[in-house]
Amino acid sequence: MSDYRRAAANLSQAAGALSSAAQAMAKAASSLQSTTQTLARYANNPDGTRIVLMKQPKPVASSITNTHGTTNQAYRAPAITREHQNVETAPLESLPKATQPASDETIPPASSIPTPAPARDTSLIQGYSSSPSEAGSRSPVQARSRHHIMVNNESEVLIAACCLAKKFNLVACYLPVTSLVSVPLYQQLFSQVLDCPAGTIQTTTNLPKAQAEVTDFLNGHARGILLLPESIIAEMDVNPLLSSCVIHVGWPSRQENYESQVTKHNMQHSVLVAFGEDAEIYPGGSLILSQGEEWPSLHHILSNEVSALGPHFHEILAKVSSRTKERIYPVENGSQTMVLEVVATLNPDVLDYQPEESTNESEVRLPHVSAGFIAHNQLEGAVEDGVLNAGSTSPLSGDGALHGDAIPLNDSSPTDEKQKTPILTSEPSRTYIVLDSDFDLYPFLFHLVSPNDVSIKVVCFVKELMVVNFLIDQLKEVAKVPVIVALSQGEAKLQQAAEEFHSTGRGLLFWSAYTQPHPSLALNQIDHVVQMGWINDSELRNHQTELARASTVILGRSEYASMNQGRKLLQSEGLFESQRSTALNKRGNGAQLDSVRKAWRACLAKTPTRTLRNCYTHWMMFYFAGKHKVPGWTAIDLVKAANNFARKTLLRGVDDGDTLEQAVGGPLPVTQGLVDHLGLQTAQQAGLLVVDT
Repeated sequence: MSDYRRAAANLSQAAGALSSAAQAMAKAASSLQSTTQTLARYANNPDGTRIVLMKQPKPVASSITNTHGTTNQAYRAPAITREHQNVETAPLESLPKATQPASDETIPPASSIPTPAPARDTSLIQGYSSSPSEAGSRSPVQARSRHHIMVNNESEVLIAACCLAKKFNLVACYLPVTSLVSVPLYQQLFSQVLDCPAGTIQTTTNLPKAQAEVTDFLNGHARGILLLPESIIAEMDVNPLLSSCVIHVGWPSRQENYESQVTKHNMQHSVLVAFGEDAEIYPGGSLILSQGEEWPSLHHILSNEVSALGPHFHEILAKVSSRTKERIYPVENGSQTMVLEVVATLNPDVLDYQPEESTNESEVRLPHVSAGFIAHNQLEGAVEDGVLNAGSTSPLSGDGALHGDAIPLNDSSPTDEKQKTPILTSEPSRTYIVLDSDFDLYPFLFHLVSPNDVSIKVVCFVKELMVVNFLIDQLKEVAKVPVIVALSQGEAKLQQAAEEFHSTGRGLLFWSAYTQPHPSLALNQIDHVVQMGWINDSELRNHQTELARASTVILGRSEYASMNQGRKLLQSEGLFESQRSTALNKRGNGAQLDSVRKAWRACLAKTPTRTLRNCYTHWMMFYFAGKHKVPGWTAIDLVKAANNFARKTLLRGVDDGDTLEQAVGGPLPVTQGLVDHLGLQTAQQAGLLVVDT
């Protein structure tokens, strides 16, 4: 009987489950009917916005494109805020108020004719490949309206963009910058003016990661604004039930990039907001205007909304530091006249820039530009006309005067048909310098942070960090600025080193070339990143250069000669040979590095042998016994390389006629214990080592 009771109980339980399932199905059917009625009611809603149903997008493989390659970055953007992560698609009635236009506003209908997604561009651009997306996983890209808002006053561009953004739930905003260094100002402005999350990407070099960050933000927010440099082209799929818009702030520097940006998204509108009088001086300006229409409520925005929002906007802008505003140079390329006019109006008029050290509102309110930069670009007339503000900034005559968002101020020189690469007449933001003498590596750094510059701050990534630590007292003596070595790799110690560096008005921070920059390094301005020597980790090197507005790889002639096709390799990584290489390699009285060479030579001459021996022995241990051991090196190979390092960098060894600097002392001795520890007996027997007895 127990078996029958058990069977009866099982049947009863199954019947209960079937009843519950039937109730759930009925509830789902009722919900579906309600949703269908809601969609039908709003399919052609009264405000004119046509809703086109699309499939929910799946995560997409990276199709983001960096059209300007890698740029220097003084700022690493914080992670995108995720207050609305995993938000379910809301019924239209429950969407934020921004879904519905203002009472006097008429949002033009988005086209309801679906168009095929544009073909993916898989060509290499500045060394990066734009991989095709999983086309089958995406809905067709919806045709969108193209409009423009031309303002009559340069200072109203950002305000008009804010007024437009307030009308939508989701906004993607292409900014007139080519790197992330300038984004913090825009984040601060848009988030406070719009009172909504303002996100950005964390990298412009890791393209799959950047595309994933774009997708995460758009899928994770019911309302917000995503800020992007104009140098990238991102693919965007958004919930079609949310009102959405792509806004281009300022004239695009490249028309072809703009055309790609307005097609690779399914947002309802694409709107260009720019200063109308500049249409003729930007590439494709007139054509861009002819392909779109004026925003229908243009006059209402310009006459009412901009005026109403202006006071609040400027109140927020006044709280932004002058140093942050100095880092905004918006255009990527163009004529000298155009650039000077833009820089001369943007900082004082658009950003309300006022030098921190000044209280005189009547003086020229422009960031200082170095005398060398002015001379190199033949801008003396601009200084006389008051368009540029001459002052001392970087001893490299321009490397630090303008950051990575600045643009070449001279047009390229004419080239013949056989020449495949343009001749650059101004310094790119990412450069390399090959120094004829390995000894000049440290004098270069001293020159970069020389006392002639009032506030230069440099981070130098080096491979043999312990060698630098042994020489820290000598470096401080010659550099005459605070010198910090981030020797410990512990999280707390790295943060402490970063905070100590930022607490100084100027300084030189040494960081391991094999370690990621600590996030706190990006919280304050860094003027220059120097990478001493070459490592093969492109992603790590790019993270390092993102810290600053300008970056330079410096190589001694010895290392450069050991690189396979060095010039081709460096150029493939987006680096250009510095135009200052020749001047920096000149020798003799009056040469750029002459005074710091003499000072460093004199300092090494009096440095205790014990200190230099520590540098020498650690160098050998670094490359022969550690994780950076050079494959295939024998004991003799190691000691020959170490002797070359000691002779050319530390000026200790035997003069062999091959170096540009005479030795200040003989070969450095090692202990027998080191010989035994590293197994250097063959080098000892060959007479390559001096061993203490």
